[in-house]
Amino acid sequence: MTTQTEDQLATFSPSPSPQPDAFPCFAQGDVLIVLTPLEKLRLHSDVLRNASTLLAGFLTPTNAAVLAKKALTDHSHVRYRLELVDVSHGIGESPGRLAMVVRTPPSTAASLETNAEWQRLDTNGHPVRDPHAPRASMYLSSHGADPALGSVLPAWRAVFGTMYGQEIHFHHGGGDGDDDLAGLIRAASTILDIVDHLQLRNKILTPLELALLGNEQRLWKSVCTAPIAWAELGTRLKSFPIWREAVLHVVGGWNEWTEVQKSGLRRDVGAFVEKKAKRFDEFKEVLEQKLLGYRHKKIDFDAGEQPKGKKIQESDVFYWQAQWLWVNWLARRFREGMGRRAKDGGWELYKMIWEGAWADPMEQRKASPLTESGMKVVRQIIGEMTADLQKIVAGVMVSKLKLDHGQVVAERLANFTIELKDAPWDTKKGKHRAKRRRVESDHLPLPNEDDDELD
Repeated sequence: MTTQTEDQLATFSPSPSPQPDAFPCFAQGDVLIVLTPLEKLRLHSDVLRNASTLLAGFLTPTNAAVLAKKALTDHSHVRYRLELVDVSHGIGESPGRLAMVVRTPPSTAASLETNAEWQRLDTNGHPVRDPHAPRASMYLSSHGADPALGSVLPAWRAVFGTMYGQEIHFHHGGGDGDDDLAGLIRAASTILDIVDHLQLRNKILTPLELALLGNEQRLWKSVCTAPIAWAELGTRLKSFPIWREAVLHVVGGWNEWTEVQKSGLRRDVGAFVEKKAKRFDEFKEVLEQKLLGYRHKKIDFDAGEQPKGKKIQESDVFYWQAQWLWVNWLARRFREGMGRRAKDGGWELYKMIWEGAWADPMEQRKASPLTESGMKVVRQIIGEMTADLQKIVAGVMVSKLKLDHGQVVAERLANFTIELKDAPWDTKKGKHRAKRRRVESDHLPLPNEDDDELD
């Protein structure tokens, strides 16, 4: 029978079940990390020091226990002990911190940070507790595991696993729908919080990014569900593919976000997104002016053109009826609030035009009854107009999202370009902008507004 802790670790883990004397329990490990009374890691101090700035300050010779000969004979090599404390009982809050149990009293170890818990280690590497002093502890269930650790324990184990070259694997948590997508962002956020706490080198960001990208459409669905949160995570992770996808959603859905939601963006990211959204809105304004001014070429006259006679005009009556159908339909949609000012930024309106949903000859028949032969002519004209209108909205209907629209429809416009130089962590801004970077496809620059893409 598996314990609750083992079931929790199945959410995501750095590797399959470890072999003896392998991660997470090494026989020669001199650092004991107590996550819960049932979940303990035994690792090497030199590995931890090389990976973490925080742990490098903890795992010093001054703070190491001096083991007795009997302890060495019993193959007890533990000279340092760390405990996980202050885990938040609220979902999505603090993943806790590591507190060090030291053999040195506070007066001689003042250089340690406040993360240390002042407790002695005996000559066997075990803590000597002062019965009158508060000890670092967690609220434990009857199974010996903190109820709040459902996603926290796997995150800590995954982070330490990367120090030993372990891959991070995100597995489905057994849920479906929004719960599963929320679990992915919660797991990634928890890992990044631990990375920040331990002050790890940036090397860990790469395996975390690869683990997330390995989820493919599950990741992109999660980004679609919470793009503002993923824009922040993408920035912390310095992952251009994730950040780009999130920003595409944020800009495309700019009208649907409240001011409170927009305030969740970093200041520099928020400024960039707002500027991008404003420019995109100006592009859509020009597009809608083209839609309003559209006429079939048969009845599209120049201002200085020679007037046509009555007989010539009579032959255009079916074109004018089709034109009335288009103008009337578009006016009704604008009156309903559709278009660039709508919450979807015009997505539904442009999609209907792209699909020819405006072309309903039956509406025209109600306004001006026609014979079957007359209806046939109007349908043919409507087909020609639909082809023209599709050309007008074609550019805006191109999606640059990685999200598979066959599985989920984002209902946001995303035809604009986000480049690597737009990322807030790019250190080469302003340099070599004319030079095209030869990088993987996610980084390949696409035409942008400066290249007259939206003209």
